Amino acid sequence: PAKIEVWRYSDDRMREIGTRLGRYVNSGRPRLAWEPVPDERVLVQILDRLNPWSRQNRSQGDWQPDDLLQSLPEDLRNHPSLQQLISDEDLARLTFSKHDVRLLQYAVWHRDVSEWARGFSFDPLERAKSLFDWTIRNVQLDEKSDYRARLPGQVLMYGHGTAAQRAWVFVTLCRQQRIDAVVLTGPSEGESQTAEFWLPAVFHEGQLFLFDTRLGLPLPGPTDNGVLTLAQLQENPDLLAGLSIDGMDYAITPSQIQNPIINIVAAPFELTQRAELLADELTGDDRLELVVDATAQAEQLQQANGSLRIQLWDVPFQTLKTQLRWNASARRREARSFQPFAWRPSLWKARVLQFQGKKETRKDPRRGGMEEQIDSHREAVQL
Repeated sequence: PAKIEVWRYSDDRMREIGTRLGRYVNSGRPRLAWEPVPDERVLVQILDRLNPWSRQNRSQGDWQPDDLLQSLPEDLRNHPSLQQLISDEDLARLTFSKHDVRLLQYAVWHRDVSEWARGFSFDPLERAKSLFDWTIRNVQLDEKSDYRARLPGQVLMYGHGTAAQRAWVFVTLCRQQRIDAVVLTGPSEGESQTAEFWLPAVFHEGQLFLFDTRLGLPLPGPTDNGVLTLAQLQENPDLLAGLSIDGMDYAITPSQIQNPIINIVAAPFELTQRAELLADELTGDDRLELVVDATAQAEQLQQANGSLRIQLWDVPFQTLKTQLRWNASARRREARSFQPFAWRPSLWKARVLQFQGKKETRKDPRRGGMEEQIDSHREAVQL
């Protein structure tokens, strides 16, 4: 007769998932990092070890929040929902939260992807082109009407995002390779007070190279295999004439091309003292780019593009604000979207293995210390 197995742990886990998702939908608690991820026990262990470590580190007496935070719109900077994340006290705080550890997990995903998706070139621009290609192929483009407020790690897990969210993922991948990238927005025209998202740009050798996440390609420059720079486009706006499709003009007007806004991409956690202390400790294979020195980056950009306005991109802050204020209907929609990953841990594991995606060697003691090839992509496909 077939062997009978009692899956008590599985039943308990399913009940726990249902309880936690129901609590989040009904009460909105916790407001961040609410997902019952399959590897949550590891994240809890990391949190339990990080905070005793952080308490042993003294606060840097001369540490101050980044001055570029003042470039955020006042209504966003002073919004009650965001104060727990961007107040001076929270930015200087050394203890980590559950949400912080989830962001560390996302950073590891971005680092892992960037390590193999960058290609084999040593040229930063060629690496950026490879990372952009991976972003376009792995994040399906959603219309604005399908927008959901999600962080880059969440966009990666679901594989969906708007053009702006694609840009956020691309800039984050570039950062893990220490490639400077920003987001350009076109100044508002008419009565609108909101600057329209345009595209991400890689800052290299004093130039801003343009990548379009709507079209899914680097804007072609005047030379073969080249990427169009902002300076070239401002000198000759007609270079965009070939990008009009089926009678539809390109998304930005010539007047906006002459005066774009340069947006430095940084989320609240990347501006904290605790992220800076942790990043200093992670070296070698454990290296993670966790910190954005927005003011220093702005100074470099100012030297090369002195006439342009430079500010923090408000999208990361707006995203968190929206997540903190979701109503029950929006929370139910997000819980249903996440359910497959909670109910089928193999899907979550497959996605993480896809992010690792590289072949690595390790010695297998069962084979006399012989090296064994590991292909995370193949295992991800099987799962």
